[in-house]
Amino acid sequence: MLNISFLGEQVIADSTGAVRTRSSRSVELVAFLIVHAGSPQSRQRIAAMLWPDSTDPQALTNLRRELHHLRNVLSDDLSLRVTAKDLCWYDTDTCRVDVRVFQNERQAALAASRSGDDDGVLQHAAAALDQYRGEFLPAGVDDWLLETREILEGQCVDLLDLNCRTMTRTGDLTEALAVARRRIQLRPL
Repeated sequence: MLNISFLGEQVIADSTGAVRTRSSRSVELVAFLIVHAGSPQSRQRIAAMLWPDSTDPQALTNLRRELHHLRNVLSDDLSLRVTAKDLCWYDTDTCRVDVRVFQNERQAALAASRSGDDDGVLQHAAAALDQYRGEFLPAGVDDWLLETREILEGQCVDLLDLNCRTMTRTGDLTEALAVARRRIQLRPL
């Protein structure tokens, strides 16, 4: 199983924890595809986004080179689908992505909250917050990265607020205080 981390660190590793790549281009390419999972992205768009200062033919050549490297990194994993015109990421059971785990556990915590299941909220919120180890691709500055980073941070802040309210309601004030401190540290205002 592959483990892909974008929150706080940028790495693609195998199930033993051995790093397969830290290449910023490979990680950014995978991150872009994962953010748009299930939606094919044209090679032209991706090449122009990753190499904006290159000519179109050079950018496409760079993308082909990066795809070759990425296929070696991903080896037999079927999450990445490549055609002559586009690339697409599909979530599979053979690849664990911290952003996806965060989002799924967050959704489960929100569902538990709607149904009044405090234990479910605490369990799923803790699992989601364990994944949020920092900003989404902290070194990136592209517009799509900044937008995704802001959305994920907002989701984390809201989840911390929910977790804190639930802990306060259930009487776990010490943990509620720790969660509140983390929330304030994430977004002081």
